Amino acid sequence: LGRRRLSRSPRMQRRVREITVSDPAGTPYLAMVGPAKPPAFGLLAMPGVHRNVLLLSLAVTALICLLLSRYLTAPIRGMTDVAERLAKGQLSARAGALAHRSDEIGTLARQFDAMADTLQSAVDRRDTLLRHISHELRSPLTRIDLALELADRQPDSVDDQLARIAKESAAIEQITAQALTLIRAADRGATQREVIDIEALCSEIAADARFEAEPRSLEVSVNHATPGVTITADRRLLASALENVLRNALRYAPSGSVVDLSTSLNNGALVIEIRDRGTGVSSDALGRLFEPFHTTEADHHGLGLALTAHAIQAHGGTVAAENHPEGGLVVRLSLPAD
Repeated sequence: LGRRRLSRSPRMQRRVREITVSDPAGTPYLAMVGPAKPPAFGLLAMPGVHRNVLLLSLAVTALICLLLSRYLTAPIRGMTDVAERLAKGQLSARAGALAHRSDEIGTLARQFDAMADTLQSAVDRRDTLLRHISHELRSPLTRIDLALELADRQPDSVDDQLARIAKESAAIEQITAQALTLIRAADRGATQREVIDIEALCSEIAADARFEAEPRSLEVSVNHATPGVTITADRRLLASALENVLRNALRYAPSGSVVDLSTSLNNGALVIEIRDRGTGVSSDALGRLFEPFHTTEADHHGLGLALTAHAIQAHGGTVAAENHPEGGLVVRLSLPAD
């Protein structure tokens, strides 16, 4: 019987060797000797091994799952505790060290702290505003009580006391109206936007200002460097902001002088400047000019310019004030133009 060669791959040729054997009758056979096929699971297929290895694997897996769950749930429990403290009114509650993590939990902690900061800031502003309002209302209410007492003691002065009561009532109404407008201006979500022709709005406000300035022979000059500019804004808030600045300029302008109102475009922003020819403001007062209830006048409540600042900021703009080199105060309002 002749030898028959089998086709083999190069890999098989390296691992298999051939030998020729014969049976007792002398018939030759070709034998191929090579490695036995290993078990499918290696050592795990050996008797007595697979069960122990399986138990060890389960134990290691359970330990890893326990450590992983603690790693994930511990910071979440910490965030839950902070949220519960914040819900109970502890506005100083913060995520603390969790905010320094570089994973998703750290991102959540930083966003939570930012939310808490915003909430605390809003509550602080509300408390400050309420304190200021209560302080400002106390004075006219006290004067009303005194007027009533004097009217009771001196019947001949009833007319004078009634005039005093009417004046103080008007002051109370003005304070509450401006305070409510200030709160609305601080709430950006409450603004009702529409496209406004800034030239028409300034001309309308200037016309009202001229009527008020006529008894003192004041002139209101309007100059639009770039006509036809429009902005998207809350008309009532923006008009109130401009009126407050313009009336403030008229209040401090010398009789017979000019108050300038000008508009221009600067890098895509609408710039409105209002300048008077008064004595200006001290450097210390400039920094507090737009704070609520900051005023140097006993009969002025100091809400107008604060309202202007909140209204402009609610529209994504900025407000600033500086003394003009030639005298007077310049208030500059910047708003994003369409």
